[in-house]
Amino acid sequence: MFGAKSISKLFLGSMLLIMPAGSFAYVDDAGIMDHFNYANDQCLYDYLNHNDYKFYNKDRWSDAYLKKDHSLFMTISNNPFAGIRRQPGLLYTILIMKPGYQTDKGIEVGMSLEQVIAAYGELLYSGDIDKYRNTPNTGYALEGTYTFKTKYGDQERFKYYMISYFDLDSHWVEFLVDKSSKKVKAIGYFYGDPRSGISNNRDLVYELNDWGLWPIVLADRINEHPLKSSWRAIADAWKGI
Repeated sequence: MFGAKSISKLFLGSMLLIMPAGSFAYVDDAGIMDHFNYANDQCLYDYLNHNDYKFYNKDRWSDAYLKKDHSLFMTISNNPFAGIRRQPGLLYTILIMKPGYQTDKGIEVGMSLEQVIAAYGELLYSGDIDKYRNTPNTGYALEGTYTFKTKYGDQERFKYYMISYFDLDSHWVEFLVDKSSKKVKAIGYFYGDPRSGISNNRDLVYELNDWGLWPIVLADRINEHPLKSSWRAIADAWKGI
């Protein structure tokens, strides 16, 4: 029986690659870092070993690397025979977890939801699947909650928007947005055509879960004093969050 990571990797490989381009709404460019590895034809082992990355972990499908300053995380294929249709060293995922690295449309961690929408287009939600499939320059948004413990031992809930945009060149970019501050907390980049599970498309969250990266993304909230978190909780309740 496959776990969430295995299912995600299968979609990222064989299943998503048979989806026809244009099956969903699209933007003109969902790439990152000035078209980094845009055709996904670069074996990345040498790049990672010479650009301040350290080996992080591996699973059946991929090798994972984390930049030494914890700003970037990448997974690359390590098994061409497990139904994933990628040679070893080819990219699966890039996660941007700190400011300083932009998408091709100029969005980076710390920017606002308003800036994301201005750059990429209107957001549609779960009741708008049919409209989303046929409307260019739109993104698809879901909501979720992640429960964590602070360094003070308190249990907190991080409420977020999970936003996805696709282009016609087999790229998609996802934004994890703090529902309270409306700021981008992390950016996920994936290579492959839109997969059939768009109504539950939260691969960035799956990656954070599976690789144990939430402590990096939520470091400020984990270290936050209980008094500050209490005031934010009151403000969120007032706003209906």
